[in-house]
Amino acid sequence: MKTANLAIAFTEIAGFNERTGRQSLEQNQRLLSVHSSLLAPLFRAFGGKVIKSIGGSFLVTFESPTRAVLAGTAIQDRLWRHNQAAPEDARLEVRIAINAGEVRLDGSDVFGEPVNIASRVEGVADPGGVYFTEAAHLAMNRAEVQVEEVGAFELRGVPGKVRIFRVPRAPGPDSPPFGNLSRVPEGTLSKLVELGGQLIEKTSG
Repeated sequence: MKTANLAIAFTEIAGFNERTGRQSLEQNQRLLSVHSSLLAPLFRAFGGKVIKSIGGSFLVTFESPTRAVLAGTAIQDRLWRHNQAAPEDARLEVRIAINAGEVRLDGSDVFGEPVNIASRVEGVADPGGVYFTEAAHLAMNRAEVQVEEVGAFELRGVPGKVRIFRVPRAPGPDSPPFGNLSRVPEGTLSKLVELGGQLIEKTSG
């Protein structure tokens, strides 16, 4: 079986199960359509490969942990902009967790401890945040991203404690949380948000 050193990113809509449990099937389908339209283009823009999407979650691989973290900040900035203009029932908060390591490749899927750890870190991450492990932190270009340590955590099924880091948010509630750290041109972000808004209008009509 082939292996590769990759960055593994998990994203999940915060409160997804509770939210879908009180919504209609049509509302849930619209939520997932909007979610995909907002995130998928930025995964691709940073070289990410979507491995699978399950409910309100994505599993994505990147060849570079730096690109994975920058993609995470771009996604959170984009969601912030989306939420400023969207009606309450269309707003989204997403958790993002990233790990890095050698994974097993099986067709279009990936397996191994790095994947399991990334999924556990997602449970620690706050909505709107970009969290990553020490393994990702050591492998990334730390000159590009300011980081702060969250702490060492015991994660279910993982021996020992795992040190977890996050990207600190920019100050002030009236600006994107990561201040366009990813350096995506403002016009590009605006266009992506506009396209997401068009999809919301289309699916709610």
